[in-house]
Amino acid sequence: NYNYKEVRSFMENKIPGKSRTKEFLCYNRKALSRIYPKNQRVESSNFDPYPLWEVGCHMVALNYQTAKYTQLNSALFSLNGNSGYVLQPEMMRSDGYDPHQEKKKVKYSIRVKVIAARHLPKPGRSIASPFVEVELCGHSEEKFKTIVYDNGLNPVWKAPAEPVEFSVFEPELSFLRFVVNEEDMFSDPNFLAQATLPVKGIRS
Repeated sequence: NYNYKEVRSFMENKIPGKSRTKEFLCYNRKALSRIYPKNQRVESSNFDPYPLWEVGCHMVALNYQTAKYTQLNSALFSLNGNSGYVLQPEMMRSDGYDPHQEKKKVKYSIRVKVIAARHLPKPGRSIASPFVEVELCGHSEEKFKTIVYDNGLNPVWKAPAEPVEFSVFEPELSFLRFVVNEEDMFSDPNFLAQATLPVKGIRS
């Protein structure tokens, strides 16, 4: 029997495998689990926290030097008034919940249209040539990218004319991420800005 005072720590590559998912979920309903990066991550790279949140893990430690997954973490915990605590989704407290089961029911459809950008930082002395990537992070990894705009002072994207639509299967653990990159002379992307939003926190 587990109780709420119990905390177990797991290195990222030592967590219970898929064959023990149900058992791990049951544990995470009654006690606490903490996951931390493996020793080999000497360059401060990160693992994806999503599969761990999906099985109810409470504390997923990340290296703050690496951007994308810490941005997802900040987005998740922006809910509940930035209190640092988010209630485990109700679906995880059901005995019938299986995070590995194929998701077929679309709960939300989000339509996004990138219109313009303002106050972009300048990379060095040049004017940026920005483009925007919009992705739905979580159960699915849908992504959309605008064209590169040659004038970073006041970029306005007129194409595509229609909004892009994302299908959300699990809004409790889905995130809408906007990334503005600048394309350099070698056509390589350079990061300029980002915003990551929890789907549950978006209002129409």
